[in-house]
Amino acid sequence: MNEAETRAEHIDPCGYVGLRVTQACELDITVPINELQAELKQNLIHGLQQHFESKQHPK
Repeated sequence: MNEAETRAEHIDPCGYVGLRVTQACELDITVPINELQAELKQNLIHGLQQHFESKQHPK
C-alpha cells in the first residue's frame, strides 16, 4: 500500500464513514485531469439542462 492509499483511508467522502470511492487510475484512465474535469463539467451541465427541461415541460 502506498502513502496516498494510506492517507486516503482516513478520509470519509461526503462525511460517510466507509463510503468507497473510485480513482481514475484504478480504472486505467490515463487522460490528464484537466480533460476529465472538462468532460465532467459538460456531463453535469447536460444532465442539469435535461432535468430543468423535464420540469418545465412534463410529459
